[in-house]
Amino acid sequence: MLVWALTFSLFFSSALASVHVPFEELIQSRFDQCQRTKENLFLTAEQKKEIETALDSKLHSSLALRYRVDCRGKAPKFVYVDSHIVRTLNETVVFEIDDNKIERVEISQFMEPTEYLPPMAWIKQIIGKSHIRELEMKKNIDALTGATLSARAILDSSRRILVMHSVLQKI
Repeated sequence: MLVWALTFSLFFSSALASVHVPFEELIQSRFDQCQRTKENLFLTAEQKKEIETALDSKLHSSLALRYRVDCRGKAPKFVYVDSHIVRTLNETVVFEIDDNKIERVEISQFMEPTEYLPPMAWIKQIIGKSHIRELEMKKNIDALTGATLSARAILDSSRRILVMHSVLQKI
């Protein structure tokens, strides 16, 4: 019985392993020498509708988490934190937006089995994109076998952040 329990726990501990780095740590380590201002943004009904129309899908929340990052003498950057469900479990992705383009993408939390985690080489395809039409699977972004739901979730999140950023910049 003990051997079975040990085998079961070893097998499933690797299958259920997760990526978990608090997003605050990611942001702090990336912008240690910069001023960071946390912004809890509450979208107005008009902003939410504009975002939903551009995405052709509903937002699950009117709340967004963004950091404004000011580094000496440079234009501000914006870092968005987006949490969503991939298949049945949570994923948190951190997006760095500079000059209205996605400059960096980091997965802070991925609770699905690690075999569904998209490789960094695939995620790098998102870097430099500035419009939602550039983030279409099989057109501008390679498909990902074995992690289709994860890939779709990150692309949906990327599009949502780009549109949200565009709408929020109008304020």
